[in-house]
Amino acid sequence: MDQADIAPIRRYFLDTEFADPEAEGVFLFYFISLGLVSEDGDEFYGVLEGIDEDFLAEKKPWLKDNVLAKLPPPEQRVSLEKIREGVLNLIKPAKVIEIWATNGSYDNVGLCRLFGGMDKLREILFEKKAAEEVVFRDMHELHRLHGPARIAGMPEHEKHISVNDARHDKRQHDYYSALSKPKPPLAAPGLA
Repeated sequence: MDQADIAPIRRYFLDTEFADPEAEGVFLFYFISLGLVSEDGDEFYGVLEGIDEDFLAEKKPWLKDNVLAKLPPPEQRVSLEKIREGVLNLIKPAKVIEIWATNGSYDNVGLCRLFGGMDKLREILFEKKAAEEVVFRDMHELHRLHGPARIAGMPEHEKHISVNDARHDKRQHDYYSALSKPKPPLAAPGLA
C-alpha cells in the first residue's frame, strides 16, 4: 500500500437495522441491514438474505411496519460475506478510522460482530486499510456540544432504512463541522 494513499483520518457514518428479541438468559441479536456512508458521500447498503420476517414481526411487532416493510425485495438481499466485502470496499486507507452513529452502541456492536468481534474488526482494518486506530463516535456527542442540528428531518417513510439513517448522520455531521470552521474576518468598510 502506497503511503500517499493513507489519509490521516477518514470518517464514516453507520446505521444498522436489527432485532433483539427477548429470550430468557440469552443475548439475541438478529442483524437485518447495514448502511455506511463515507465523508465523501460514497455509500454501501446491504440487506441480509434469508431474514425470517414472520418470526421477527411476531417477536417485535414494531419492526413489521417500521423496518421490514421498507426492505428491498428478497432478490436484492445479500449474504453476510457480501456485506463484509461492501464495507471493506467502501473504507479507504487511513491512520485513524472514525465510525459515527446515532445511538451507536448497537450499531457498533453489529458492525464488530459482522467481522467476528471488535478485536477482529480492528485487526482487519489494520491489515487491509492501515488503520492504527478505529474510533467509534456517537452523534449525541455533537448534540450535547452544539444542540440539535438545524437541518431538515427525514420523512417518516425514509426512516429506519439503514442507508438513509447513515446519510442523515452525515448531513448532521456536515452541519456541525460547518459550525466549527473559522469564519473569514470582515473587511473594514471601503477596504474591500
